[in-house]
Amino acid sequence: MVFRLDPMRKVLVICAHPDDESLGCGSTMLKHISQGDEVYCLVLTDNFRSPRIFEYFAKAAAILGITDYKLLKLPDSQLEKYTRMELAQEIEKYTQEIGTPDIIYTHHPDELSQDHRIIFWAALTAFRPVWDKVFSIYSFDSPSSTEWSTRPFVPNMFVDIGGFLEKKIEAIKCYETELRDAPHPRSIEALESRARYWGSHCGVLFAEAFEVIREIR
Repeated sequence: MVFRLDPMRKVLVICAHPDDESLGCGSTMLKHISQGDEVYCLVLTDNFRSPRIFEYFAKAAAILGITDYKLLKLPDSQLEKYTRMELAQEIEKYTQEIGTPDIIYTHHPDELSQDHRIIFWAALTAFRPVWDKVFSIYSFDSPSSTEWSTRPFVPNMFVDIGGFLEKKIEAIKCYETELRDAPHPRSIEALESRARYWGSHCGVLFAEAFEVIREIR
């Protein structure tokens, strides 16, 4: 289905690394903001391969219009050192600062990236559907991680990102060390093709795709 975003929601994007937010749901974040929603971002790790990664993130966040975010700077590729509950508690601490979100976007549960898988389960733990708090949760795909895993990403919710793709690409270009040449999935050409491919699934020119983990209406 093509998801029509309801107005005036609090949205939280939870991701493992700086750049995951732009790659996974950058245009959807832009669309939420254009509708007056509050959008927050929590990034749990650093990137030991790129000492300028937080500078890149700040530039990308400014392009996407994200003004409230938190970078925990846990060690990249070492999240297995933490228990799921420890990571869930870090997520819960941030939600106590910003207030209860209505919508959560995070990683797919079966990606090649171990960090991505760990963050998905930590987020699902943090947002258990207790009686006084219910949350809609959607997982996004991550180029060069989701499609390289064994379980396929099978989206059943799409966001029409017509008018928002250009800004997403601009944000992704901030991550100079993370881009690759075509035909790599993290090339600009492949990312644009990906948006067109998902759009073809739902009858629009460009789309971002998600798996519905839990939806509250």
